[in-house]
Amino acid sequence: MDFVCPHPSCSKDFANASGLSRHKREVHPELVRNYTSSTASVTSDESSQLRNVRSRPPQEKRSRTICAECNAELHQQKDLLQHLKEVHQRSDIEIQIGHFNSTQGFDKWLSDVERKNTVRFVTDTGAAKTKQDWSRKYYYCSRSHSSDRQGTGRRAERVSIKSSYRCSSFVSAKFFEDGHVETKFCLQHSGHDIEPAKLPLDVEARELIASYIRDNQTNQWINDKLNKLYEDANDRNFFINRKDIANVRQKYQLHPGRLHEDDMQSVEEWIRRDRAAPDSNEWENFFAYRRASDPSGI
Repeated sequence: MDFVCPHPSCSKDFANASGLSRHKREVHPELVRNYTSSTASVTSDESSQLRNVRSRPPQEKRSRTICAECNAELHQQKDLLQHLKEVHQRSDIEIQIGHFNSTQGFDKWLSDVERKNTVRFVTDTGAAKTKQDWSRKYYYCSRSHSSDRQGTGRRAERVSIKSSYRCSSFVSAKFFEDGHVETKFCLQHSGHDIEPAKLPLDVEARELIASYIRDNQTNQWINDKLNKLYEDANDRNFFINRKDIANVRQKYQLHPGRLHEDDMQSVEEWIRRDRAAPDSNEWENFFAYRRASDPSGI
């Protein structure tokens, strides 16, 4: 997408929205308007309010907080929430507080929140330790930011589920040494629609699929079973398909026919089992096996 200066005597092209905004601030200040909230001072412009300049390039840094409604740049998550409430009249936006006696209680609450509110929270790192008696962990909406995938040109580019913007939904948790957990969170979203099919599978669904695979059930059997089990179209698990099953198989390294990590040893184990079978003599004259001479299997 090209970003074009709207000034009638200019019409200069820019590769991204930030370049266009900088140009207007420096060359055409009359196009720029300022508004101030109680927590942030934000500079925006008329053209950035338009939907045709909403997209920000995927190479822009994740640390930037950009409003999906008007492309305004803000400093922190709290500034984004305040901006949405004051500028875009998002009266539903609110920060809530929670207290839990244990990490297990917090984990259960988070899982329930994800299921009930059609959201998945993800985190880039583990809990960050502080000099005090607690550590902090920050969870953001899985639809936030841009995709980090970079294509090689060998396959068709995948469509990212990322919104390219920072979503307003988040959970910030403090884990104390005595075991209790304190949280601040916002469950209202921004910058994307609520689309259950685009969420990652939850742990419970992955574990269930893995158990079926370990029982040597076929992908079709598993798919049919789960379609009957999950009937709520607002639940991510309602949309489970064969691709999800294949992803679980790969993630958990579940290959029932593979008896050893080394393929050659796996084949030899199958041969050993066949020869130990009660009817092995019936096939002795029809079957021959010679171990490959090199690790490639040749």
